[in-house]
Amino acid sequence: MTTRHSLTMRLYDSVILQRPGIVILCLLAIVIFLGYQAKNFKLDASNETLIIETDEDLLYSRLIKSRYGGHDYLLLTYSPTADLFSDEALKKLTRLRDELKRLNRVTSVVSILDAPLLESPPVPVKELTTSIQTLESPTVDRNLATIEFKNSPLYQNLLVSPDLKTTGLQVKFPVDEVYQGLLTRFGNLSNSKRSKRNSKSIEKSEGKSDMRI
Repeated sequence: MTTRHSLTMRLYDSVILQRPGIVILCLLAIVIFLGYQAKNFKLDASNETLIIETDEDLLYSRLIKSRYGGHDYLLLTYSPTADLFSDEALKKLTRLRDELKRLNRVTSVVSILDAPLLESPPVPVKELTTSIQTLESPTVDRNLATIEFKNSPLYQNLLVSPDLKTTGLQVKFPVDEVYQGLLTRFGNLSNSKRSKRNSKSIEKSEGKSDMRI
C-alpha cells in the first residue's frame, strides 16, 4: 500500500508539478474543445420527456387533444415603463403583435388589443353580435376599459396582472399533423403494452391463487 502511494506521489510530482505549463495547456485545450462542442448539445424539454408516460393527466390531455385538436402556443409578457393603457404603451404593443403575426410559423396572436369589451361603454345584449368593442375601436372608453380589465373575472390574472402593469400575448403555432399522428400512435402502443402487462400480472396472481387452493 505504501509502495503504491509513493509511486503515485512520484508520478504526480514528475508529471503535474514539474510541468505546469503543459498541464495548463492541456486543460485549456480540453475546455476549448468542450466549449466548441457545446453548440451540438440539445435538451428536449417537452412534456413527453419531463412527464412520465403513465401520468394520468398526460394521458387525459393526449386523449382530449386527439379528439378535439389543439394548438402549440407561446406566452409572452409585456411590461411597459409607461402606463399599460397609455397611447405609447399600446402603440408598442400593437407593433409587437403585428411583427409576431408576420412570422412564418405564427398563425395568430391574442392580446388585450383583441379582447372584446362589454362595459366600455356597456353594450346592450341585442347589439353584442354587431358592435363588440376592443381597445382598437375608435369609440372605446379607455378609462372604462381599464376598469373592466381590472375587475372582470375573464381578464383579471389572465390577460393582465392585478396591478395592471403587465399583460400577456398568446402566440399560436400551426399544428404539426405528422408529429401529432406519431404521438397518438405512440400513446396507443404504450396503452396496449400497459394493458398486456396488467393482464399478465392478473393471470399470474390468479394462477398462484389456484395453486394454493
